[in-house]
Amino acid sequence: MECRLKCEKPGEIVYTMTITMSADQWCTLRDQLQEAKTNYIWPASDLVRQITDLLGQARKVYWPLEASEISNGHGA
Repeated sequence: MECRLKCEKPGEIVYTMTITMSADQWCTLRDQLQEAKTNYIWPASDLVRQITDLLGQARKVYWPLEASEISNGHGA
């Protein structure tokens, strides 16, 4: 059997990249991007926003409550 793959418009193919880093590494990357003080345009602007959103969601779920929240009865 012989088979050949041909792609007419490779720029239109959707690719997925998975990046695995610790939360501290994501924070460092976010901080580096924000410190660059660049007015990012798309798609870089979406990347910065997505990293910030990801960390915000993780903080709500995984980070321990602040001591003041625990003493006010908001802890488990």
